[in-house]
Amino acid sequence: MEIKWSPKALEMYNQTLEYWSDRNKSNLYSQKIIREVQLAEIEILENPFFLTDFFDDIKLYRKRVFNGKFYLFFEIFNKEVIYIYYFRSAYQKPLSNLLNF
Repeated sequence: MEIKWSPKALEMYNQTLEYWSDRNKSNLYSQKIIREVQLAEIEILENPFFLTDFFDDIKLYRKRVFNGKFYLFFEIFNKEVIYIYYFRSAYQKPLSNLLNF
């Protein structure tokens, strides 16, 4: 199984890392986020359903990252590819609000 990121998810992820680097005038917090996302990717690859939530309205799984501070929203294709659609802060508006659900 492999993980692929959508361009939108990568954009959101990179914007988040940049925001925290600029806000803190340091890359330390962004490096922690990167490490936690890498750990979440490993967990998803090992067992994509472990500690995830499924949202019927958007048809995506949600994985909590970094003690619930961030979320990865993903879908599983043919038990071969895990496609990450969105990376979000837990403090942003709910994803369903942005998708007009």
